[in-house]
Parts: sequence; C-alpha cells; structure tokens
Amino acid sequence: MVLGYRVCTFALALGYFIEMLTRQGLTVLHYLTIWGLVCSILSAGLMIFQMYSPKNVKYHFFPGATFCVNIVVMVLYWQLYFQDPHLLYGDSPPLPWYRDDYLHFVGPMLQCIDAAFIYKAFEVQKLQSLFTYYGISGSYVVMSETVFHLPYPFMLSLSFYERVLFYQKGLLVGTLGFILGNLLTWVASKPRRLFSLSRNTP
Repeated sequence: MVLGYRVCTFALALGYFIEMLTRQGLTVLHYLTIWGLVCSILSAGLMIFQMYSPKNVKYHFFPGATFCVNIVVMVLYWQLYFQDPHLLYGDSPPLPWYRDDYLHFVGPMLQCIDAAFIYKAFEVQKLQSLFTYYGISGSYVVMSETVFHLPYPFMLSLSFYERVLFYQKGLLVGTLGFILGNLLTWVASKPRRLFSLSRNTP
C-alpha cells in the first residue's frame, strides 16, 4: 500500500512536470512551484529507493526539506491568489483548475503526508533537513534575482528591500513548516512508542 502511494505520488509529479516542461520549456524552472514539484519527484524517488536499499542508508533529510518547500508553496501561493490572482499571473490567464489545484495543493499535500506520517522524515537528520531547505530557498532567491529576472508579476513592483522582506517571509514560513513537520512526525510515532512501552512493561 505504501509503495502504491509513493509510486502514485511520483508518477503524478513526474507527469505534471513533463507536461509543464513540454508546454513552456525550461522557463517553468523560474517558478518556486516547479522547484517544489521537482523536489517532490526526487523525494518520492528516494523513499521508493530506500524501500529496496540497505536499511542503514537514510535519506530523511531530503523529504524533510521538501516538506518545508511545499509548505511555503502552499501558504504563499494561496495567500497571494486570494489577495489578487493578478499578483501571480498579471495579464495572463490563470492555470486550469485541475493543474492549479494539483500544483499548489494536491501534489504538495501528497508529499507532506508521506514525509510526516508514513516515512517520518523528521525522526532523524533534522538539522540536515532544515539546512537543505535553507540551501534550496537561498538558491531560488539568488536565481530569481539574477537569472530568472523576477518571475512573478508582483515582484516587479517591489523594491529590492521589499523583496528581501518577502524572501524572509518565505524562509520564516518554511522554518515554521519544519517545526510543524517535527510535531506531526512526533504525533505519528507516538502510538508506536506507546506500544513498545506497553510490551516492555512487566
């Protein structure tokens, strides 16, 4: 069942990525949503690989970091969307509902549920998860300012200082996502710990 869930998560993410890449080319990589999608593909792939690899090999840091990225994608996207869709799309038409809902809710949630509750990504390699998330976020910020030329329409109206504040907000949301992920993994692991204690109680 777990394998089926992860294969479904992987296949959906890969399918949407290929579809977006076919339609828009490499410009899709200008968007944080697609960075989250690529992270979800790699995260699901690593979790599937670990199911058939030696048990002493751990990849928890990357699903944990991807959890944080996906939290940022969901929170910032829907906040801006409900404020004004033009902030994200400008004069371009919004995405079709099925693509929009998958990229900004269903896909990220599939990965987050697996990372926190099934794989329990935050049981080990916690600091590696956090610093990997910071590395991904920092890389996206640098690329947005230098290579991607401010990909979202709302960014064009912001001063450099205002954009720095926005990037800081994203980092804060991701850090809160890290705390949430640890809490959810702890809750998911608690019944197992209680069962172990009850078995060891004379």
